[in-house]
Amino acid sequence: MDMSANIRYSEHIHWTSNMLKFEIEEGELLESLVTAISKLPEGQAIVRAREVPIGRNGRADALVDIVVGGRPMQLLVEAKRDAFPRDVRESVWQLRTNAAHLPTDGRDILPFFVARAISPGARDILREEGIGFYDLGGTLYIPAPNAFVFIDRPPPRNTRKVFESVFQGQKARVVMAVFERRHAWLSVKELAETTEVSPATASSTLTEMERREWVDVQGSGPSKLRRLRAAEDVLDAFAPCRSGWIKSAAVRIMPLPAKPQHKLMRPISPASPNSDAASFPAHFKSRSSTIWMPGRSARDGISAL
Repeated sequence: MDMSANIRYSEHIHWTSNMLKFEIEEGELLESLVTAISKLPEGQAIVRAREVPIGRNGRADALVDIVVGGRPMQLLVEAKRDAFPRDVRESVWQLRTNAAHLPTDGRDILPFFVARAISPGARDILREEGIGFYDLGGTLYIPAPNAFVFIDRPPPRNTRKVFESVFQGQKARVVMAVFERRHAWLSVKELAETTEVSPATASSTLTEMERREWVDVQGSGPSKLRRLRAAEDVLDAFAPCRSGWIKSAAVRIMPLPAKPQHKLMRPISPASPNSDAASFPAHFKSRSSTIWMPGRSARDGISAL
């Protein structure tokens, strides 16, 4: 019996199911955006159209007519489930291209990005590019002329696992190995052997690090190599996740001093390869079992590492 047709059919059903699910999520995102804008002073919003063709090959997920502070404008919306720096860089180009080909009736056209959750690094890129954005945590950024709005809130609690999952389980071993060997170019095979995880786990973890723009990439295919480029960003991203690890460890937590006594510190060994409960620990440990953790920002102390 030929099973290949059934397998292809099953994959098609799975893909179609995911698309339908995202369409529902996209509708909820747009509804939440309209509600958030309507709560602004003199704020009004209505979804004018969805899945709008633009130019020869362009497409907008939605057009939203809004009024903020008495000023009418139109949002050209790109929607994603979750967003990291690499995701929004790709969307910025598409949004700008679509905006250039969108007919205007005299109103300002504002490229706009919506997602369930947008990472801090992705938010920074969108602000730098002058792209508006909104997520389900309530963060709203509208950089329009004479109608600037910025409500900054943390990612929604039920989506934080999207950002923190890379510091959990077997993925944490891979991230830690990349951090500890941050000056070396590393392959999937090498990391899988070093951390004793499957090549699939090593590969998926490195892909997540790419989305966050934590690593540089060299080559492609089986010979593809990565090297850490943003040690500070890794530590800053880990800081909100550290409480779960701290609760399970009988250690004393101290802030990282302005001039860490790194000469008294030695690298922590990775968790047992047989344990799936490994999390991303502090990176240096003193002989007295004190964990030196970064404060609000690891950028102040990373140069000493």
